[in-house]
Amino acid sequence: MGLSSEQQSSLVGDLDVRLRREAELESVFSAAVPDWYGRLLSSLILATGNAHVLYLSASYTLDGSAFSLNAVLFTQNLYVRATVSGTEGTASGDESEPVVTALPRSSLTSMRLSCDHNAIDEASTLAWPGKIRLTLVFARDLAVSLPLGAARTEPGDVELHALVTTSRAFLER
Repeated sequence: MGLSSEQQSSLVGDLDVRLRREAELESVFSAAVPDWYGRLLSSLILATGNAHVLYLSASYTLDGSAFSLNAVLFTQNLYVRATVSGTEGTASGDESEPVVTALPRSSLTSMRLSCDHNAIDEASTLAWPGKIRLTLVFARDLAVSLPLGAARTEPGDVELHALVTTSRAFLER
């Protein structure tokens, strides 16, 4: 891919900060960082190159000792989905292999969305557009509903609103 060590270090740092900012992933980083995490970062960078990440959302579920991580990110031209699953605290969990899939955003076929802002309530103090729930549907009916997790942050909500705008532009082409 031809990234210098400085570029690679910068990309890893930026993506690491974005993932650690996800409240849904708090438990992943509460103890020792799992071995698969570095491979996840590398795989995501390999998929996105040095493209700027416009939006990132993640979820992490733990059922007993079985874990599942899902993450999605969008660049100007790509939709990238990553999954990792395994058994926490075991060698097999540490050896879990991230699976990263990238699709062109131009394969977007539709979007469904809702927000909690009431456009006709003049007394509403809720800022436009409020909390957004977005489902993007790509070719072959591959869909993703965002945000992935229940925890929300203001920066994440701002990025999601921007993603609605850029996704609408893809649909208008």
